[in-house]
Amino acid sequence: MGATGVVKERMDLMSDLGKTMKTLKLLVDSGNTTDKTVLSLSAKEIRGHSARMPALFPTGSYAPPSEALPAIDDRRAEFDGLAQKLGVQADALAALAETPDQASLAEWFRETGRICSACHKSFREKR
Repeated sequence: MGATGVVKERMDLMSDLGKTMKTLKLLVDSGNTTDKTVLSLSAKEIRGHSARMPALFPTGSYAPPSEALPAIDDRRAEFDGLAQKLGVQADALAALAETPDQASLAEWFRETGRICSACHKSFREKR
């Protein structure tokens, strides 16, 4: 897409995060919640991404090919708060990995999806 620098970094991060969520969705849909390794590694990846996310959206870095909106600058506390909530969800997933069950993982996935959707709705160009 022609992205470079911090814009490419964050696009790569979001792509990786999307792949992780797709993997978790497959576990939820299949009912295979016993793979503690996948759950633990996913939690670690989501935690790392959530911690890096705010720094990857510096002021004024929203020109194309970025899909991020300048509203991030105007509502930085809200944006950072969503990244922090994602980190809390990562911690919850790590705890779930210890004693995974279908219902808890499905609820975790729905709640995490709501956080991602809230961020995309407010801070990403509509596709």
